[in-house]
Amino acid sequence: MANFEDVENAIDENAAVFDSRETIAVRARPTMVRGRPDWNRCYIEVVARRPPELSLPDQVGGIPVIKVAATLEEQAARVLGIANKPATEEELATEWRTGLLAGVIEAPQDYSRLTYTPLDPSKLREIDRECELVLHVSPDDSWPVLNDFLTPAQRYSVGMYDFTAPHIIESFAAAGEGADEIGLCLGRHESLGPGKKANDWPEEKLLDHLTDRLGGKLKFAWASTGLRRQFASAYHIKVAVKDREEFWLSSGNWQSSNQPDRGFAGENDGPAGDGAAMGGYNREWHIVVRQPDLAGIFEDYISKDLESSALDDGHGEAPVLPLGAAPLAEIPPDDLQLEFRIQLDPAMAGDEAPRAHRKSFARKTLARKKRRIMPLLTPDNYAEHATALLRKAEHRLWFQNQSLSVNANATPAYRELLDVLREKAWEIDDCRIIFRDIRRPKTIDALRLLDRDGFPMNKVRVMGNCHTKGILVDSRLTLIGSHNWTNEGTNYNRDASLIIEDEEVAAYFEGIVDHDWTHLCYRVDYDLETPVAVLPLPGEPIPGIPESIDPRLSAVDDG
Repeated sequence: MANFEDVENAIDENAAVFDSRETIAVRARPTMVRGRPDWNRCYIEVVARRPPELSLPDQVGGIPVIKVAATLEEQAARVLGIANKPATEEELATEWRTGLLAGVIEAPQDYSRLTYTPLDPSKLREIDRECELVLHVSPDDSWPVLNDFLTPAQRYSVGMYDFTAPHIIESFAAAGEGADEIGLCLGRHESLGPGKKANDWPEEKLLDHLTDRLGGKLKFAWASTGLRRQFASAYHIKVAVKDREEFWLSSGNWQSSNQPDRGFAGENDGPAGDGAAMGGYNREWHIVVRQPDLAGIFEDYISKDLESSALDDGHGEAPVLPLGAAPLAEIPPDDLQLEFRIQLDPAMAGDEAPRAHRKSFARKTLARKKRRIMPLLTPDNYAEHATALLRKAEHRLWFQNQSLSVNANATPAYRELLDVLREKAWEIDDCRIIFRDIRRPKTIDALRLLDRDGFPMNKVRVMGNCHTKGILVDSRLTLIGSHNWTNEGTNYNRDASLIIEDEEVAAYFEGIVDHDWTHLCYRVDYDLETPVAVLPLPGEPIPGIPESIDPRLSAVDDG
């Protein structure tokens, strides 16, 4: 093997060897040693649509050549580029080194046009004050606690991604009828569908209902999201503040899949049916914090979002444009969805059936005492504090998140988060990493990218219906909130989390993660040289079944 510069030179000098319509990328890659790159021991990595179709020598200039199958996301970049700029066969074969087509799709990754401005001075500061906490999780004891929280009050300030569950709508409306003011900033594009959300309401219906019930006391705005607005693709926060005294914060939305209209806590030690029923709902972490300083901080930011979004004329996200109707640079990244005809291996096509919970967890109320709590928001301060939290880990690091997206266009801040998590996963024996098996092809691609990135895959498992966004460090520090681990989730969307220093808090959520790791998580087989599907190029028929696939790993937050 050779150093990075020598490998780059070898690739340049032998470029024609790699030219093929199958070639997506050719690059120098370092050997990973316990999660850390050794840039003096590099090899040539060739990312290809169909590696077996690419005839390459085992070595070029004495440097090993390793072929890996391209993910759907990596393939889609070229498909989208060709759709906007038709290519000759020669251009297609050499695109990996010219960047001719990749340059067409760089604009959607450009966040420089976002208009968000933070509060100045920032109000996000660590609080070391007396507070009372109510810890709880979905589906076990989530709605009973939220229903207890939604009592009549003088003022509510709510920032929410999805708000569609009829039982929560009714409770919220009743709680607000005697209030002086109800502030609600809401993300557009609710997630509805069959199953647990079959009876959920469209948010336009929600808005009509709340307007009828609450009248002029309702202050409402659709959140300002989109490439030329405040937040990149999602107003993803899940926070409700009551009377500036206490607040509810969560990983989960106000939907029936996140908040079933019943509780399970204490019940499913008996009939197995309860455990199976629980498996159909999302795993979520929630907390109620009774502390006026923190409540005031979140209310101030939600009020800012409400007022600034209203000033954006309430247009919300930019309209969805069909491919070809406008330059790709004008289409917000979260609206980029294509339908491909693909052929999936049967083993890759099916998702794991939800597993039955073996135990339910009742709420835990922690009495008032001094606790150190740091509020986190994106785009303001999440990445820096989450990175610092990971660096503190010495003997235990448990990570459970819906998303763990490794992509080629990671921002520096997100790339640092991934690097620290990977290095700590090798360094700490007691490390567990869990993310969601939301759709099997994407799950396999996500696992393959983690493997290619150098993660210790024996410490990684996936879990159906995992919507948690939590980190536990050394049985002492807990991160709880709504931040997905993606470029936008850690940098550019609006999300809210807390870092809490308290052994009782950590112990409660450790019990949840241990249960999930043992009973609800599993491994999925994958092969680095086998793609989950092959996306056809123009004029290239590939038999298969119609599959509507958004190839980006970070595109879905199906709560």
